[in-house]
Amino acid sequence: MANTKQLPSLFLLFCLANTCMLPAMPVEVPNNKADNKEALSDKKAKIKKCKPWTFIHTLESVKKDLAKIAGKELNQAGDSILHLVCDSPDYDIDLIVLLLQAGESPLCINYFGKTPFFEAVSRGDHDIVQAFLEVKPSVDLAGPNKVTPMHIACLNGHASIICLLIAAGASLKAQDALYGWTPLHWAISQSNIFIVEILLAANTPLDIKDLENRTPLQLAEHMLNNRNKFDDDSDDDLEPCYDSRQEIVDLLQPVEKK
Repeated sequence: MANTKQLPSLFLLFCLANTCMLPAMPVEVPNNKADNKEALSDKKAKIKKCKPWTFIHTLESVKKDLAKIAGKELNQAGDSILHLVCDSPDYDIDLIVLLLQAGESPLCINYFGKTPFFEAVSRGDHDIVQAFLEVKPSVDLAGPNKVTPMHIACLNGHASIICLLIAAGASLKAQDALYGWTPLHWAISQSNIFIVEILLAANTPLDIKDLENRTPLQLAEHMLNNRNKFDDDSDDDLEPCYDSRQEIVDLLQPVEKK
């Protein structure tokens, strides 16, 4: 189970720098890079031009209005029809397929730098991700702060999604702009030994250093040796988390020495 208390700065992953939370996202990635005045002005101008839009998430309603809504921004967040369908709690996979066949892209970017593909990965929607992968999107297209779908899948512990991304050729070397972390760093940050094992089986690199000049093993050792810094001693789940950290260190040490 992912432990979201492990790094003080990780609470930022629950909000956007724009002070706006996208719906139904398990974990949000912050935008630490402040927009310059010109870019911010342009963004506000675009939002003002967008008219709020709603629709019933059914196959028949979309078939009827597809010509009107295809390829268009449908709300103030710059969402496409795929963004909205992916965000629906009762999405219809047949609807997703219909939109893909009509030419809708899973890589269209809204005003927050998110694609439908990124959001589906973040939510752990296996069927949607699989449908998107069938049209062969760029699996490493990053969201805010160069966070890739693989990063967010490892952060959220979506094992089946990670396996799909690995099979599709997703990079295990990519580093985000927040901490310089690879997918393995992110899995370690959550003390998720199961995800660490999946990445090791896929030959994830062990020698890439983050912005603090730490390899994945060194990050794991740092978190193990500084438990009071990362944990609340009143947390009932502290010991299992501590045990997982020790297991991760024990797992990585012999592998890195090879």
